[in-house]
Amino acid sequence: MADNFEMYIENIDAFNRGLDRLGKETDDFRIPFRLISSDFYRSQRKIFTLTSEGLYPPLGGFKFNQVEANGRTRRANAEDRKER
Repeated sequence: MADNFEMYIENIDAFNRGLDRLGKETDDFRIPFRLISSDFYRSQRKIFTLTSEGLYPPLGGFKFNQVEANGRTRRANAEDRKER
């Protein structure tokens, strides 16, 4: 699905200046990076443990569980069309 993943920092100069400034203040980056990583993993855990479908209605319109002529629900047909 997502075999090729590239990440880049748009403002690399400002990022490097920030790291240099942090390096002048401290020689131990473990504390700030631990805070950043714990916040990141906490937010990821919240995102991936959501159980509702969210604020958007399901695909297929108002009667998404209605069975159509092909024997499948309107929602299943809409999801197939969206995937194509």
